[in-house]
This record gives sequence, structure tokens and C-alpha cells, in this order.
Amino acid sequence: MQIQVRGYLTYRELLGTRQVEISAQPATLRDCLHVLEDEIGEGFRAQVLDVESGGVQQHVALLLNGQHYRHLEAGLDTLVQDGDQLAIFPPIAGG
Repeated sequence: MQIQVRGYLTYRELLGTRQVEISAQPATLRDCLHVLEDEIGEGFRAQVLDVESGGVQQHVALLLNGQHYRHLEAGLDTLVQDGDQLAIFPPIAGG
């Protein structure tokens, strides 16, 4: 199974490239985040994950195939499939 992960803005730097692929067998979106945490380490954990809740930090926009995970019926427990695309956006400020 291949899941494409794209980091935008500062998260692109965090990933070290524009796009990475998860080739493990994650079953859910939450599993994908844990794979990324294992591969990237403390930087990913500190900037993206909310360790206390086991979820994603409030300010992070996480989209699975173009849909924000909060709008998915199962949220982070949504099943992923081969070819899915995960996009991670940092907080954006401006005016």
C-alpha cells in the first residue's frame, strides 16, 4: 500500500522533501501519523501531533484526499486505501 504525504510551507521542510510515500501497512489515518512520527521523529511529534489527546494539534490542517479530517465521519480513524493522498498544512496567518 502506498500513501502519498505532502507537507506544505514549513511542513515541507519538516518532511525534508515535497512529497514522501508511506509504504507500510497503515490501516487508518491515525496509523499514518504514527508511521510519520516514527520516520521523522521529534520534530513531527512537536509540530503536528497533540500527545495528550493522541490526535493532531488544533492549528494543523490535515486533509485526506482533499477533505479535512474533521469532516470525515470517522475522523482520524478513517480507513486509508492504496493511492490516498495526505496533505499537512501549518497554521497560516496574514491579512
